[in-house]
Amino acid sequence: ACGSGAFLHEALRALRRRGFSGRIQVVGRDISRAAISMARFVLDRALVDWSQHRVSLDLEVGDSLASPLPLADVVVMNPPFMAFAALSSTQREQMREILGKAYQGRPDLSMSFITHALAALKPGGALGCLFPASLLSLTGAAQWRQDLLE
Repeated sequence: ACGSGAFLHEALRALRRRGFSGRIQVVGRDISRAAISMARFVLDRALVDWSQHRVSLDLEVGDSLASPLPLADVVVMNPPFMAFAALSSTQREQMREILGKAYQGRPDLSMSFITHALAALKPGGALGCLFPASLLSLTGAAQWRQDLLE
């Protein structure tokens, strides 16, 4: 769920500031066509300013939870925070599949995005993510937190 690409843009800026000269593949998916258009514009503009880049962009309209993510060294995300009551039956079923035994009580949708992203990390990879503070104390997220620790 890359939204307008703000996190992707900042990741590229950070790499540029650090003088990174390797190959970069930026992958972004969002269910909003408008969001993907904005992300493409922002990232295309960022690359114009970075003449010494080897960056490929893979930005498409799509449901991040509905298909496997490519293996990645780094995942940055600001997943949607949606309370259980606001979820569709399809979203609830996706959560059940992704969270497995951690699907307890009334989980937040962001838990699924985080779990899905962690599964896409290469060994030694890193996840940078915003999530609701309630996930740190929510009783229904206890098993999920335990799974993250393990």
